[in-house]
Amino acid sequence: MPLVEFISWTATDAFLSDANAHFRPAVDQASKSDGCLAIYSGQEKEDKSNFWMVVAWQSGAHLQAAMNRPEYTGMIGRLKPCSRSGRLDIHHIDVNKDTNTAFGVAFTTIVFLTLKAGVAATDATSKVSTVLGRSLDAGSATGTYPPSVWGRTHESASKFVAVIGWPSVQVHDNTMRDKKEVYRVATEELLGITDMKRVHVMFKTAYHAALPVS
Repeated sequence: MPLVEFISWTATDAFLSDANAHFRPAVDQASKSDGCLAIYSGQEKEDKSNFWMVVAWQSGAHLQAAMNRPEYTGMIGRLKPCSRSGRLDIHHIDVNKDTNTAFGVAFTTIVFLTLKAGVAATDATSKVSTVLGRSLDAGSATGTYPPSVWGRTHESASKFVAVIGWPSVQVHDNTMRDKKEVYRVATEELLGITDMKRVHVMFKTAYHAALPVS
């Protein structure tokens, strides 16, 4: 099963002054790892000092193998000095779809859902899955809903990540308006059991195994 790795940090001014020059060596190192399918990067719309790197792996086993090799540790080592705090925020989720439909697009919504205190993880997981499936997955094949991937994080049984890809900011805005009731109901259901954080990123494809390296 494919796995998506989210790495984010509040970037230093030096990094932001020439992000590509600082980021490219990390991409070059990570892309050499067996099972690395794609790497996406971009600044957060809500706070442009926050930088995001997303790595799509063929499987969790491929990521685990990569973590034991110098290419991966070298990538992490290169990125930490680019963070103001020296720390990286990292999450992993398993997905069952091609991630390029959510990240290899013009505009991406990332939603973090953390179960509220006292909410049983087993009960909530079923409800979160039902709501996300109904509001995101149901019509994606027909174009009724935008492409999306989502899953529970490896780091915590109480945290989920949903990712929604949009062909443009305008399509995002129009969909939020035209399907306002669908998303309102879903949001209210989720807020009943989770705390929600939503960010938007205009990702660029830094590496893709199916594409020639630029």
